[in-house]
Amino acid sequence: MAGKVSDKPHSATDFVKSDYDKALILDSVHADNMMAAMMNLAAELWVVRRRLMISEKLADQKVFATAEAIDAYKPTKEETAAWKQERDVFIDRTLSVLTRRAVKLEGARIPMQRNSPPLTNV
Repeated sequence: MAGKVSDKPHSATDFVKSDYDKALILDSVHADNMMAAMMNLAAELWVVRRRLMISEKLADQKVFATAEAIDAYKPTKEETAAWKQERDVFIDRTLSVLTRRAVKLEGARIPMQRNSPPLTNV
């Protein structure tokens, strides 16, 4: 009987939408929006890079890199390990700057020597 839902108990539950996309995590909504955009761009870039790596593997095998062939590709254990390492390097290179300590700058400070004339507008 096609389409019949199983009577077996399962652990699935209904989807509960979170409102994390409305949460303010950083100091301003603008900083949060920029962070979300940057994280989304990094994720999209990694997907493109991963698909490119698969395309290169398919080309080595003399197989056309169609969307179906790329989606169906199963990497070897060695490729998976190498790609994980490359992903970690990518994340470190592109997103590690987000972990550095911030220093709030109050403005430019020009060291002045004793008895020097005050700065004037030019």
